[in-house]
Amino acid sequence: MVVVGAGQMARAMVAGWQRQACPFHTIYTVDPHQSEGLGENTMACAHPEDLPPLPHPYVVMFAVKPQILGDLLPQWKGITANARLVLSIAAGFSCARLQQGLGRPVIRLMPNTPVAVGSGIVGYYTPTVWDDPTQAFVQDILRPLGLLVPVGSEDDLNRITAFSGSGPAYIYAFLEGLEQAALSLGLSPDLAPAMAQTLMRGSLNLKDASPQSAAALRQAVTSKGGTTEAGLSILMHPDTGLFPLLNATVQAAYRRAGGIGEQGSGNER
Repeated sequence: MVVVGAGQMARAMVAGWQRQACPFHTIYTVDPHQSEGLGENTMACAHPEDLPPLPHPYVVMFAVKPQILGDLLPQWKGITANARLVLSIAAGFSCARLQQGLGRPVIRLMPNTPVAVGSGIVGYYTPTVWDDPTQAFVQDILRPLGLLVPVGSEDDLNRITAFSGSGPAYIYAFLEGLEQAALSLGLSPDLAPAMAQTLMRGSLNLKDASPQSAAALRQAVTSKGGTTEAGLSILMHPDTGLFPLLNATVQAAYRRAGGIGEQGSGNER
């Protein structure tokens, strides 16, 4: 496999593939700023012309920021012509623009960083009808990374970007907020981060072990007139609480996801 770019998401995906039996014999990363491989069975190249002869079948994945991807496509046209699959994780950079630059169809992916530990979400969109063996091949190489979510349109992929692609940052922000709340209560600065993290992990572990919904588990903790109810009166306020805030958050991310590639600016997420 050839990964164009060695940024955070590329590293996360390579790490996820390396956790188990890697579906690729060798992973080449091509990035002028990366001088070393990303672990076992990887090799770094500065430029596409530095690649050795690639054994067939091989896969090429573009993992660079959308604002520079358009300029890179012409130099990769020859290499991608002979690839079994070409993938892209560049947010907002459309399949039409990718095909125009490379002269062949490209499958777009939207992973998130937990793919590094095999617990990610990978949305993917295929712009054309692929045969069953190719569909199975796509799923085989992505399955080690986590939950696979095929979507029917690129706008659906923008929704995946806004929700799960950016989602880890929302979770970490909430965790950061719990830490700050613990400190505001006067709890020890040495203990607050561990308490907040254990609180979140333990609650999710309990949810995994329970057939009940998140709402039912919340209600089970909330006694009438008790401390939890007092706290939730703020957190779940219908106008200013967590739910409308999260809705506004993902809507803002969704609007941005639809404009990144077309404007040629912005970050990967």
